[in-house]
Amino acid sequence: MVRPLFFRSLRSSAGLFGIILAVLALYGGTIIAMYDPDLGESLNMMANAMPELFAAFGMAGTPATLTDFLVNYLYGFLLIAFPMLLSILLAKRLVASYVDTGSVAYLLASPHARAALIATQAAVHLLACAASIAVFFAGCTVCCEAMFPGELDPEALGRVTLGLWALHLFLGGVVFASACVFNDAKYSVGVGTALVVAFFLVRMACQVSDAFEWLQYLTPMTLFAQDELAAGTGGVWQSCTLAGTGLALYLAGGAVFCRKDIPA
Repeated sequence: MVRPLFFRSLRSSAGLFGIILAVLALYGGTIIAMYDPDLGESLNMMANAMPELFAAFGMAGTPATLTDFLVNYLYGFLLIAFPMLLSILLAKRLVASYVDTGSVAYLLASPHARAALIATQAAVHLLACAASIAVFFAGCTVCCEAMFPGELDPEALGRVTLGLWALHLFLGGVVFASACVFNDAKYSVGVGTALVVAFFLVRMACQVSDAFEWLQYLTPMTLFAQDELAAGTGGVWQSCTLAGTGLALYLAGGAVFCRKDIPA
């Protein structure tokens, strides 16, 4: 790993990381506050009036505990969508932009091997995405304890958070590998983005109705079994599959980057 490049990439990504985290904090805090019984009753009425819409955003069912409420209303949509956006934008900034603008020539002219350069950018990408989830989990735990003391099951939420991290490891591997494989920005960013957005939309569609349940076989995102992880009844092998595939994609993308012809 190239230390100067690592810290430079971290600094350049800090603003984007901060924006995504601020949005997560804003919406997350709002949703946590909705656990108030009065607001919760109104929310259930809305869900009964628009079941398909709520189901599409992973908000089906009536949570009985604060932990179930968070898993249902935060981990089903918000914590998938925003870290996924961060992953896409970081892959563009850390790899695709360097290649598309030709500035990668300056990096390749350094005494460092290609493998070290791309490993550094992969490390920044992995760290930023994992940190966004970890910081949110910590903040969420503190916020819940302050607002609803003793009602959160941090162990159950921790299991779901680890499963979420495995999901984003997979999604990050898809967009990072895409950025490494293609030289043209419209492909290096577009292919990876199109794939993860398609996976996301298919996941939403298969939650709307039993008639679309077969769509779950078209997206790896259904391997994120948040309800089973929260209950402690399963979801571990699915998370391991997502994490292993994600790491393999990072390695494959890096291997292609080390061997491909890069225009000056």
